[in-house]
Amino acid sequence: MKKIKTEKLAVAYCRVASLGEGASQALKNQIDNIMATAKAKGYEIIKIYTDLGKGGNTIEGRTGLISLMFDSHRGEWGTVIISCPEKLAREQKLFAEITRKLEKQGCKTIFANKTSLPFRISSPEFIRQTFADYERAVLSQRAKQAWIRRKKGLKKEIGQRVNRVIK
Repeated sequence: MKKIKTEKLAVAYCRVASLGEGASQALKNQIDNIMATAKAKGYEIIKIYTDLGKGGNTIEGRTGLISLMFDSHRGEWGTVIISCPEKLAREQKLFAEITRKLEKQGCKTIFANKTSLPFRISSPEFIRQTFADYERAVLSQRAKQAWIRRKKGLKKEIGQRVNRVIK
């Protein structure tokens, strides 16, 4: 039998990208910030998920976040508190994907350093950023193609498009 989510039960998620000297202090600062926010808003933190030495550009290898998302299916809590949006994801597309999955499980996301999300999924800023991410990927791909063509001694006609995808 699935438990009903309790609105005032929450979990915390912290991510520190580096494993250097300041990593443990950065983690402690995030936890303190989240705990203060939880107390101020009347939430009880029942578990803290962490990822150390993991970047925010992908979900791969982030065992803390993967566990959090898996556990959200259980219905034991209804809120995730994170110190700031960048700790959840660096790219808006990934951010939107994660928050949508949590919302489908009935979980809301609160940021200790922001009173609301830094953007709305359908906002012009999100759309612009999505296109900017796409353009960045296309330009990177074209630069790789040009580099490979130069290495092979191939020349490209001016204005000719290279449609092949390089992985």
